[in-house]
Amino acid sequence: MLIVLFEVIKGYFAERFAWNEALVIRIEVGSVLALILLVLNLLFHFSAAQADEMSGTLNDTLVSFRSASGSLSVVTNAQLYAELSHASRASRHRIYTMYLGMVPPADSSLPEKLDYFAEILKLPKQKRQVVFRRIVLFSDSNRPWIREMARQYAGLANVSLAVYRRPEHAAQPLSIQLFDQERVFIVRAGARPPGQPRDIIVNDSIVVSLFDDYYSELWNQADVIVDSGRPVDHALAALG
Repeated sequence: MLIVLFEVIKGYFAERFAWNEALVIRIEVGSVLALILLVLNLLFHFSAAQADEMSGTLNDTLVSFRSASGSLSVVTNAQLYAELSHASRASRHRIYTMYLGMVPPADSSLPEKLDYFAEILKLPKQKRQVVFRRIVLFSDSNRPWIREMARQYAGLANVSLAVYRRPEHAAQPLSIQLFDQERVFIVRAGARPPGQPRDIIVNDSIVVSLFDDYYSELWNQADVIVDSGRPVDHALAALG
């Protein structure tokens, strides 16, 4: 739905008012972000104070986008993982990721996805100055993969790993990936067949700051099983 709106807005304003693409993109960004934050509020039930704060921040963001150089792209699944790999290698301060699939990435047939997850597993040892946080959806299929990550991350002070258990009948959270303070990836923003655009990449520090709160909220609802390289025994035992 977000992606469909993105395309409709772009075509309408470009044709109706003869606006250039850069201006249309900035307006698209504001519209898409507004919808995304509305969805987050519905799914995540922010408090009134949090909603007011995010609304104020969003207004500031829209004002900023009128003159900022922020950009938004809609990409295919294969393009997404190529961009995630590039962002991971380029990050200098932090990489906060989510994986909300019911089966582990190793079950995928997409080469770009397999390459990215193999790379991100090893990256914390190579980039000790970068802080890594990973949220993974708990499922029976994901359990062995989660345990393997916990084993490999033990002793790495720059890595924390948490397991999110989705409450029964709760909606699936929106999966985001944050790189430094510059890029946010919104994974599977629309339900489309493989090979069609369905993921969103936003390059803008103000937009990233909006999604920091969302990531922190979900992190606080998850069970931390590796805390800055220290295994949390009771949380690991609860994996079964």
